[in-house]
Amino acid sequence: MDSSLGLFLNEDDLDEANRLSKKIDFVQLKEYEKDMIKNILEYNWDSEHQMVSNLLHFPHIMPEDKRLKWLLKGLREEKQSYYILAAATGVAGLKLQGKDSEEIVELLKNISTSQNGMVALRAFMSLAEHLKHPSDTPFVLKFMYKSKSNLRYNSLDWLIENVKDKKELLSLFEDKAIPEDVRQEAIDRVKNSPDGEAQGKSEIFSYGICYVKK
Repeated sequence: MDSSLGLFLNEDDLDEANRLSKKIDFVQLKEYEKDMIKNILEYNWDSEHQMVSNLLHFPHIMPEDKRLKWLLKGLREEKQSYYILAAATGVAGLKLQGKDSEEIVELLKNISTSQNGMVALRAFMSLAEHLKHPSDTPFVLKFMYKSKSNLRYNSLDWLIENVKDKKELLSLFEDKAIPEDVRQEAIDRVKNSPDGEAQGKSEIFSYGICYVKK
């Protein structure tokens, strides 16, 4: 396959796959190309890892009426962690509402707490925009309980951005489950930041995404 679609499906470099994906509009694909995408996502999860992963990363190249179905399958994956990673990345660009949003949020919460490393980080990054203060604040705060977890930085970023009252924010760090070094680091960051930055102008960390290697 030497078309843009063929190159995209087989590409194992994220930046290049992203570039190729921007040239592809599912609606404008030829019928045999649409059928090929559907067949890959219906029948080839065990054999075409790169192709499935690429499509999960860039779900606008899926048929719209099946998009959510396949992303949910990726998020529920139990054997291949790169499918979870790809699906967690793909859902970030979707506008979700109602039950669909609730289901995605619960899956991302579970992934961010049960998976390790990049998968957990990506899940939290996609989850962050759906979380609300104060209802989700206890969930986010728990990521600060482990001093060796990179997610504590994402957790702190989210807290700074969403807990607008500085006194309330500092009071959260009194949680005794937070290690002393993590607590002090958070307090110092809030106290030493300009008021505007400490009230929602923190920049969410970003991390590169690894692709499936052949």
